Amino acid sequence: MWNWDRIGAVNTGNVPGQEGWTFADYLDAEGAGLSLVFYPTEELTIGVGLPLPLSHNTHDAVTLKDDDGKAEDPYLAKNLSDAWLNAAFVGAYKIADVGTIKAAAQLRSGKTVYTEKSMGIDFNKDGDLDDDSGDVHYLNKDGKNVKTWVNIAAAFDLTAVENLYASLGVVIPTLNSKPISANAYARYGVNEQLTVHAIVGTKINELDKKEGKFEGFGFLAGAGVDYALDGGIGIFLDARYANGIFMAADSTSDNKTDTFTLGAGVTKGFSNGVIGVAFEGTTNGGNYGRYGQKKVDDFAWEIPVKFEYWF
Repeated sequence: MWNWDRIGAVNTGNVPGQEGWTFADYLDAEGAGLSLVFYPTEELTIGVGLPLPLSHNTHDAVTLKDDDGKAEDPYLAKNLSDAWLNAAFVGAYKIADVGTIKAAAQLRSGKTVYTEKSMGIDFNKDGDLDDDSGDVHYLNKDGKNVKTWVNIAAAFDLTAVENLYASLGVVIPTLNSKPISANAYARYGVNEQLTVHAIVGTKINELDKKEGKFEGFGFLAGAGVDYALDGGIGIFLDARYANGIFMAADSTSDNKTDTFTLGAGVTKGFSNGVIGVAFEGTTNGGNYGRYGQKKVDDFAWEIPVKFEYWF
C-alpha cells in the first residue's frame, strides 16, 4: 500500500508516500549525518540524530543576499560546531501487550537578519499577512523573534488488540508560522486474506493562502484494502481526499486546490522478490500530478511498475 510511486493526496510534501505518518524518522539525520541509538533496557530506546549536510540548503530558509548584493548564508548548521542546532533527540518505551510510547524534540534553526527576506511575505503577531513589507519574522509562541525553535513530537502505537495496529501522533512546533499536526493511522486484519486501512491527517493553524491568515484547518482522510489471493497474488485499493489547505496549495480557487486520489494495483510474489503494476489517478492534476497538465483541473494519472528483490 505504501511502497509505490504515489501522487496527489498520498504524496504530501514532508511525508512522501506518507511514510512516518504519525512519527517521523527523526534519527535519519536528514539523510546525511550521525545517528546514535542506545538500548538501556529491553523496553527503552533512546537516540540522537545529528545532521551534517554536505550542502547547507537542506534546512528551512534559502541562501540570500544582503543590501550590498553579498551572498549571506542563514544556516547555523553549516558549521560543524553549530550542527547540534538541528539535532533530534528521540525516546521510545515499549509496554508489553499494550503498545509503544514515542517522543522526540527536533531542533530547528536558520533565523538571521537576512532570513527575514526568505519567504517574501510578512505576518504580524495575529498571524495576518502583510504583503507590503516583503519580510517574514520567525516568531515563537510568545510572539518573539527566534533563531532556533523546536518541533515537539509524541506518538502512541497500540498493539493490545489482536489483528489491530493503531497509531496516533502529534507534532507541536514552537513557531507560529508552523502548523500543529495530528495524524492517525490504523489497519485491521479481518482474516488471512483481507486487511483494511484507514488514515486521517490534520494541520491546525496552517496558512490559508486564500484568506491570508494562519488560521486554516487542513485535513486528509482515506481508506484502503489489501487482499491476498492464491498463488502469491495480492491486490490493493486505496482512496484519499485532502483539502487545499492540507496540500498547501497556492490558488485563489478553492475547488481547484483540493484533491481526490485513487489507487489500485496487483502484485505477484516469488521466492525472493515481488513484481507489481498499479494505476494512480488524482483530481486537479495541474497541482498534484507527477507530470505537467494543460489545465489545473485536469485528471492526472500514471501506471507505476515496481520490482523488489532481496538476497
